[in-house]
Amino acid sequence: MINIPLLTDKPPEPEQIHQFLQITMHPEFQPVLVHCESGVIRTSIMVTVYLKNRFGIPNLKIFQNLPFFGHNIDKRPKVKDFILNYQPEASEPTLR
Repeated sequence: MINIPLLTDKPPEPEQIHQFLQITMHPEFQPVLVHCESGVIRTSIMVTVYLKNRFGIPNLKIFQNLPFFGHNIDKRPKVKDFILNYQPEASEPTLR
């Protein structure tokens, strides 16, 4: 188990994204389970990071397919903005 502490309702720092991708993009670590306390908000943020880097899926499509399990994402504007606008950095690991 690898713990990458994320604050609730705050997008991850670049270092956290890099650490996450180093793990999730490495074939030896597959499969990977991504989870936070409730498995919704922080998990959705990091799933967005993975899907953008691994498959290049458009942000809106990712957003529309994330299960928020009754959480009102409009009450979390920083999270919603991150999911809808996240773009991989050139230095982030990818498998595309």
